[in-house]
Amino acid sequence: MIIVMCINLYTVRLVLLGLGIRDYGIFDVIAGLITTLMSLSSVLSSSTQRYYAICLGESNDRYFSTIFSASLTIHIILSILVILLGETIGLWILKTQLIIPQDRMNAASWVYQFSILSFVLTFLHIPYSAAIIAHENMKVFAVISIIESILKLVAALLLLVSKTDKLVFYGLSLFLLSGFVFSFYIFFAKRIYKNQLLFNLPKAKTIKQILSFSGWTLFGSTASVGIGQVVTIITNVFFGPLISSARAISLQFNLVVTSLTASFLMSLRPPMIKSYAEGSYSLLDSMFYLSNKIIYYSLLIICMPVFFEMQTVLSFWLNVNDSQVVLFSRLILIYAIIMALNNPISIIIQAVGRVKEYHIAVEFFMLLVVPVTYLFFKLGFPAYSTYIVLIVASILAHVIRLISLKKFYTSYTHSEYLKSFAIPAVFITVLTGIAVYYLSKLLCGSMFCFALLVIITMVIVLLLVYFLNVNAEEKKVFRNFLNVKLLKKSVNDR
Repeated sequence: MIIVMCINLYTVRLVLLGLGIRDYGIFDVIAGLITTLMSLSSVLSSSTQRYYAICLGESNDRYFSTIFSASLTIHIILSILVILLGETIGLWILKTQLIIPQDRMNAASWVYQFSILSFVLTFLHIPYSAAIIAHENMKVFAVISIIESILKLVAALLLLVSKTDKLVFYGLSLFLLSGFVFSFYIFFAKRIYKNQLLFNLPKAKTIKQILSFSGWTLFGSTASVGIGQVVTIITNVFFGPLISSARAISLQFNLVVTSLTASFLMSLRPPMIKSYAEGSYSLLDSMFYLSNKIIYYSLLIICMPVFFEMQTVLSFWLNVNDSQVVLFSRLILIYAIIMALNNPISIIIQAVGRVKEYHIAVEFFMLLVVPVTYLFFKLGFPAYSTYIVLIVASILAHVIRLISLKKFYTSYTHSEYLKSFAIPAVFITVLTGIAVYYLSKLLCGSMFCFALLVIITMVIVLLLVYFLNVNAEEKKVFRNFLNVKLLKKSVNDR
């Protein structure tokens, strides 16, 4: 996770340098059109993982093959539909609705085509990559993720010296990278799980079951797409490529937070779903409350110093010193942390299988973000107003998520959530925020001082968490972990 994050952050710097601010904004808007379709990818990936995990929890290899066959069939059919939609509605939006300079339209069209092909390849490896994750084989996933990040870095470095159209070159590079990752996942999955990934003509009942579950999850994912990519398109229409570039830079912080959280959740989702399938509710409860703490406090250690030293970070990272980018980036960090806390809730709801009722209740507020943002822009509100809308909507939606969790998973209680996580988290955040704010004023605005601030923040947060938000059982696990590490070190020294 750390290696991938660092490589990706440096890659963004090189891509921005190679493309320039205008072409970077164009690329982000075009990628936004495809990312709108990518919501389907993430939804089917989660659904496939869910059914795989249940099969593993029940030790049913035959049903695993049935799910694989149905999932692969669904992905092939939907890939064809995505290409048809992309080459009709998507192409119409690109040609007629987006604000793209005429001299860059040809390059933008090439990037769009490469983006569609990249999506299809990413989409088709889901039945295989989901099997790797469901089996909790994180070593393979980690290796592929690191190789993918390194290849993206190589593509960004080549972008700096490319003599061809840089926008087209970068789009082609990402397409070739998608093909490599596609081949990698299929090769490893077929080699390791060849007895489970056997394709047979799937039954219509199984396909309908997966699609029914995915359909309501897709409804929920539509809200995420709306607040992410559709708002990007609206911003481009009202404010043009330069503000789109500022928004694109801020969204990189959201991407970092989301990627860190997603990597952790990939290892968390299978055991949580298996625990529910086995009826081990006390274990599931422990994982739920502990995952909230790990997600929140890990992000707090990273995001708190970045929030107060955003100008320093942007100047060093991207050589950007624009006040609007600083404001956008600070606001998106608040939103990203709130949204990260939704994931453990969603995993339990997926395990229970009550996704229809959950998403109808929850996503109402998130879906309102798009029309409210459009209305605000139409009334002349500034570009940052969409971030305020996002934050308010995400807080309201989180409250509804907790109410839904109580309704569909009776082992959960609001009082335990408040006592074991929410109230201590607010208290620790306030204390950490005050300390980091004054420390940032004392320390000079350099990356060395920023690194020092991160270390100090980590110490403050860990101490506060240990004494204020870790129960006796968790402290015992932590001490045992340290004892094992110290014992191994002692043995190695001998």
